Amino acid sequence: MTGARLQLDEPRTDAERRLEESRALLSTARSLGTTLAPEEIARRAAREIARLLGADTALYFDVAEDRSHVTAIAGYHVPEWLKGLYPRVEAADISPVLMEAVSDHRAVWSADVACDPRFDHPWLAAFPVVPRSLLHHAIENRGRVIGGLFVCWWHTAHEPTPAELELVAALSQQAGLAIEGARLHRRAEERADKLRTLAELTRLIMSASGPGVFDAIAHAAGRLLDATLVHV
Repeated sequence: MTGARLQLDEPRTDAERRLEESRALLSTARSLGTTLAPEEIARRAAREIARLLGADTALYFDVAEDRSHVTAIAGYHVPEWLKGLYPRVEAADISPVLMEAVSDHRAVWSADVACDPRFDHPWLAAFPVVPRSLLHHAIENRGRVIGGLFVCWWHTAHEPTPAELELVAALSQQAGLAIEGARLHRRAEERADKLRTLAELTRLIMSASGPGVFDAIAHAAGRLLDATLVHV
């Protein structure tokens, strides 16, 4: 049920709730599976989780390979004042409570951030508008953290239900698989492109004739080395 909040807190049988969750996850899987761009998958994951929970904003933070920092690469309904405010956050500046989502493999949340001492941290306090409620869940793949979803309710209090937390965990798992799969595809495409370029470079060297051969070799070498300027 993409496009509207999933009403998991309404009275219903367990079978009805499970069916609703399954439909939501199937819809999300379809949405995430129709693109091979990691950034677009991250944006769609942020959109889906915000819609399902009835949140105002969702951000996706990508974790650096060396885990030294995180970078905001996508979001849904991001306020203008927040865009570009924290494109990169050093690991040392991340609130410890948010790191619990990584170490405990679960969501961390607060229905009243301003009155919750766990979230009394300079990074959050520096927001021009501190969210009333928030939720954070790590995105993992094969036991390795690759990102995180940061969900905000700016002016209304929201306490996630157990069913919502289960849904967030399942969606996060889907996002992790989709993003890592897209990255593997991108790396495979890059390797294939370099192999094609190397084959063309070998052909040019073997022929070694023609007025433009050295320019072509320089261009091919630049592609192989990811260089912007190469002279031969």
